[in-house]
Amino acid sequence: MRTPFLRQVMSVTLCLALIAGCTSRRPEHEPPSDDELARFTRGARTAFERGQREQATRYHEQALQRAYVLDNPREIGNAAYNFAVSLMGEGDLERAGKLLDEAEWELIRAGENMADVYIVQGKLALTQKEEGRALFYVKRALNHPQSQPATEHRILGALIRGEIAVDRGEILVARQLLQEAAASIGPEQGDELHAGISGLEGVVSQREDDHHLAARSFDREAALWRASGRYNDMALALERSATAHSQAGRPDFAAERLFRAARSRFAQGDENAALRLLEDAIANARSPSLRQRIVHLSDQFHAAGAGSRTEQNAPARKD
Repeated sequence: MRTPFLRQVMSVTLCLALIAGCTSRRPEHEPPSDDELARFTRGARTAFERGQREQATRYHEQALQRAYVLDNPREIGNAAYNFAVSLMGEGDLERAGKLLDEAEWELIRAGENMADVYIVQGKLALTQKEEGRALFYVKRALNHPQSQPATEHRILGALIRGEIAVDRGEILVARQLLQEAAASIGPEQGDELHAGISGLEGVVSQREDDHHLAARSFDREAALWRASGRYNDMALALERSATAHSQAGRPDFAAERLFRAARSRFAQGDENAALRLLEDAIANARSPSLRQRIVHLSDQFHAAGAGSRTEQNAPARKD
């Protein structure tokens, strides 16, 4: 059974902006059966690869509308899945859940492999704090007769279960699941899935009070997100690293990570988060030279923000 054209790409990138990603290694998949649908699909993939996630979401919505015209369950299921995953990346979880239900119904009807859908439904349930439902979908991804899980799905299932174990305070179980995931992964899985493992290792190590190991794990996670072009996730990992370094008694290391996260956040357009991070960086910095760099960057940010607000509030020009 072939993997749908874009469903493979989106499941390995957007879906686990929330936990990790993977590069799926499956047989060549056929393109959509309609030229217009194929155009929307290509547009979504290109926009996503360029970091234009809102544009990618619009293309996914157009693809779903075109799939409805075709009345093709496979294409409707694929388009609904991709649209749902894109909405998850934007935080619209309620709408994403309805689309995933639609994708499940259509793809089962079309006889498709359900592993992607069930894993993403599991992660969505976990994000919504519905741990029982998350475990239900992970079990489905691994055991349902119409699911053909690849190594990536098994790793992602272990990571979801590991995250649940951490939330429940079952740290030994979480460590075992982390080891299970790490033993299964290879270089062919790609940076994003490795980042997910490093992130969970950091969280587990923090709960074990091994803050030095946690800091190294989060630093590695940040580097992997950077290598894969996932800069929002990179900044989040740098924040986690800063917390771990601070807990390990290394305030300058924490300040340096916060400085980098703030700089990236500001460049991504999140001014408020950047300024908050710089305040934390200043509070942590002990080195005079590092503190001076952070204060200088903070001054630059405030000046740039004031300039932007002045420009926005300027009266309209009369011709």
